[in-house]
Amino acid sequence: MAPPLVSNIMVSFGWRPALIVSALPALIIGLIWFKVREPAHINIHAQAANTDAFSVNSEKKGTINSVSFYLLTLSYTLQGYVGYIFVSWFYLYLVQKGISGY
Repeated sequence: MAPPLVSNIMVSFGWRPALIVSALPALIIGLIWFKVREPAHINIHAQAANTDAFSVNSEKKGTINSVSFYLLTLSYTLQGYVGYIFVSWFYLYLVQKGISGY
């Protein structure tokens, strides 16, 4: 629904009103989120209960030497490399090779 709505507003009124119309739902949801979120006193009691139950394993879960950390770092590195190739090199490669579809 958003692309046709935003593009029609942009064609009719310009990009500034389209940007404002796009930002309004996010602003409304953000205000509702702050209104509905869990009260702070409930979070404090829940954290106190959880720290006692998991105090033995808390050292192993948050370390950098975990396999999950290394795999996550590898995945972000590869994602960044592919994005770099696509943005900086791929377009120039296609233009130089003359692959335009015609």
